[in-house]
Amino acid sequence: MKLFVNGENIDSLRGYVFCDADFLTILFKNKDFLEGVLPLFSEKFLVVDPLTKLEFLRDVYAPEQRILKEQFISKIFLTAEYHQEIFRALDTNALILSRIYAHRKRPGASLVDLFLAARLMRLSKNATLITGNAKDFPSFIFDTLSIINFEEKDGVVRAIPLLRFNEDKFKQCQLDYSKMKI
Repeated sequence: MKLFVNGENIDSLRGYVFCDADFLTILFKNKDFLEGVLPLFSEKFLVVDPLTKLEFLRDVYAPEQRILKEQFISKIFLTAEYHQEIFRALDTNALILSRIYAHRKRPGASLVDLFLAARLMRLSKNATLITGNAKDFPSFIFDTLSIINFEEKDGVVRAIPLLRFNEDKFKQCQLDYSKMKI
């Protein structure tokens, strides 16, 4: 499988690369894509947030499938730390982001994606997100650094963006939100 990477060189990315559940699902279901993508990140830490892990594993009732998915996660990805102090910070950030999303008429991000966005906000320039569904990480807060394109077996070309939280865009959104009349 041939991958086409546009934008910033993946080697130049700093910090952790978080994966959302949509991206995990694409990797899990497409061995060729998995084998093509992993070398791109050989020098990076691929990380899964615990809530993303829950989202990826939920609704899997067949023991064989659950075991395969659990092994897939544990062999390839690090799991981000998650304790009460971090949860409080993420909870606060997720609520702020949800208000801004709604104010900008982009409500509907899942709770898991809001918490993932909140984690990226917390880590700021030390984290990148690779997602199979960029609509939950809008461009009024996130910058697209790079895009990995690949062709699926059915001929559909998929675009997988790598995103980074932008502090300046966020501050502008906060300012715009604060000007709302009560």
